[in-house]
Amino acid sequence: MTSNTYCRSVLFTPALRPERIAKAAQSGADVCVIDLEDPVAPNLKHEAREKLAQCLATPHSERVKFAVRVNSLRTQDGLKDLLEIFRQTKSPDYIILSKVENPQEIIITEEILGQKENDIQFLAAVETPEGVANAKEIARASLRLKGLIFGAADLPVV
Repeated sequence: MTSNTYCRSVLFTPALRPERIAKAAQSGADVCVIDLEDPVAPNLKHEAREKLAQCLATPHSERVKFAVRVNSLRTQDGLKDLLEIFRQTKSPDYIILSKVENPQEIIITEEILGQKENDIQFLAAVETPEGVANAKEIARASLRLKGLIFGAADLPVV
């Protein structure tokens, strides 16, 4: 999927609530984010991944894009999230990589997904001082990376 469409609205919905994905897909939002990260408690991450297939199979118009926000790739949950996306029959249009601190995280994502998922585009959330310092290198890491998201709420106040 190649998209240069202007994005007006994005709705984040926890993967634990597939019925909300259906509502989000009908809301008029341009992107519906199936969220495996912040709104999912650590003890429920596995259950959220198990519901991913149901979320991705939610009927929606071609105008609505689906994204999956994964946990940081520096955690076991983040790697498990990517492997679960790889196993899916239906793929999201985007993967939002959380708390990206270096370009290797983008490269690792490409390697895990391989050619099978070549149409999935990436967005990198820069949410740490190290990520901000490496933003230029992160932005150049892959042609599949379509943008950086600045996560100011996660940056520590100094």
